[in-house]
Amino acid sequence: MGASIQFLTVGRTRRGPLSEFEEQLLGRIERLTTCQRQTIPPSKNRRASQRRREEGRSLLSKRPPRGMMICLEPGGRAFTSEEFRRRLVDWRARGTVTLAVGGPDGLDESVIEEADGLLSLGPMTLSHELALIVLLEQVYRALAAEAGHPYAFH
Repeated sequence: MGASIQFLTVGRTRRGPLSEFEEQLLGRIERLTTCQRQTIPPSKNRRASQRRREEGRSLLSKRPPRGMMICLEPGGRAFTSEEFRRRLVDWRARGTVTLAVGGPDGLDESVIEEADGLLSLGPMTLSHELALIVLLEQVYRALAAEAGHPYAFH
């Protein structure tokens, strides 16, 4: 089954279709592996740099002592679904995989520096809530492929 996966985000997904889809995808992932969804509260600071710094400290405090922390970041590496599947297998072989998604202001440089890898979902800008949905779907697709599920890459 491999190591667990932790989805770590700034703030919760607002109620509505994205929240419902998030719950559905998490349920599918939980049938294939142990996973956890953790959130940290968004900073209320007035300045974006201070918000990122405060949120960054909170995100880093939730990082497990062992395993990999991969952050969604526009400057990160983009993968095909198959490449992502192979990479996820490799990361899980090293322990818990923490997939971190920043808030509306992005991630603080301290988090980016501490990350074991940076992942881009492509060159388009996505809301942090939608980015999480895309990430969840790709994790589910990768795990389904590993389990031999026909959904994987069709």
